[in-house]
Amino acid sequence: MPVLDEIFAESTSTNPNWLESIPHGNANHVPCAGNDFVANATQRQLIQQMGEAYGCHTCNRRIADTPQNFIVDHIPPRGFFENPTQSSISYRFYPHCDKCAAVQAALVSSASTALIQKMNQWAGNPLTRGAMRTWLAENGCSAKQIDLLTGGAGNSITGHGGLPTSTDRTNINRLPGTIVCHTCQSPQASHIYHADHNPPVEFAMTNWFPTLINTLATTVPAAAQIQAALGNRFFRPQCPYCSHRQGGRCQGLVVQAVELIQGLQTTTRSGRQVNQQRYKV
Repeated sequence: MPVLDEIFAESTSTNPNWLESIPHGNANHVPCAGNDFVANATQRQLIQQMGEAYGCHTCNRRIADTPQNFIVDHIPPRGFFENPTQSSISYRFYPHCDKCAAVQAALVSSASTALIQKMNQWAGNPLTRGAMRTWLAENGCSAKQIDLLTGGAGNSITGHGGLPTSTDRTNINRLPGTIVCHTCQSPQASHIYHADHNPPVEFAMTNWFPTLINTLATTVPAAAQIQAALGNRFFRPQCPYCSHRQGGRCQGLVVQAVELIQGLQTTTRSGRQVNQQRYKV
């Protein structure tokens, strides 16, 4: 399929069955204003409610019924350190659900100076994990908070500074036995629907892409369809699994679109035309 046809398909990826599942008169999207490509708190709440009611707009299923991946959680949390990639920090990687990841982030951001100092001391290995957990308990941390900061129950793998690799993500989601969140023990990796931007941000957030489409819209039918889609922006609920897969596909299409715009040639005084034989638009 030519690249523009694929881009149009990604820009209108809502499952027809999902639209049919929504009662007549109910909203089937959350509006976004202008060039706002990130949903605000109100929009995310509306998206979550819509997702819980109707499921993912792409696969037409609810999160609990779809394959989801656990987050790779750094223990100790990376947010405690000015340079989280330094070799002196000994990390472990644990599987984490998105609910607990959000709680952990808030806990780290509100940490006291004493906790930050103690966490740095533990990460440098003068303290054992047991001693760290004891110190946290003595300083008023709940059992869940202690698990969030030092790792809860279940299997883990050797970690490292920096972002997890694709291999790390694969290994975390293929641990032996039943995989659960190390903090809350939930076997459900994801609870939160993503606010999926229509059209995908990979297309709409750049300046050159709309220019490319405007240039082609008068000569290439698919470009005219994309042009119309770019002007109609909104959010719909999407499960994390579909969101990550879509992101990978769209990034690949952006690369092809860059190659396409590089193939535009000035062939007349009135403007540019596309070498359709070479770029198969």
